[in-house]
Amino acid sequence: MSSAQIMQNLLNRGRQQLSTLRSRFGSSAEKQPRKETHLLRTSLSAHRPVWVTAGGGTYTTLERKTKKIQQKKSTLC
Repeated sequence: MSSAQIMQNLLNRGRQQLSTLRSRFGSSAEKQPRKETHLLRTSLSAHRPVWVTAGGGTYTTLERKTKKIQQKKSTLC
């Protein structure tokens, strides 16, 4: 699997998880006052760069580990 495919898979999973969170918070938002709902949305928007950075860090870590495993396999063969 190429690095572009891995990155695309990570992005798709992230979108699915965000969709799940939105639906969960959306259903409970009816019970909460409007101010709390607005605060949650503002917080998620404000922390978007943190989520992007964490995703990039995860991708880099996985890519490095994959390369190390491939190198070890090639030396054993």
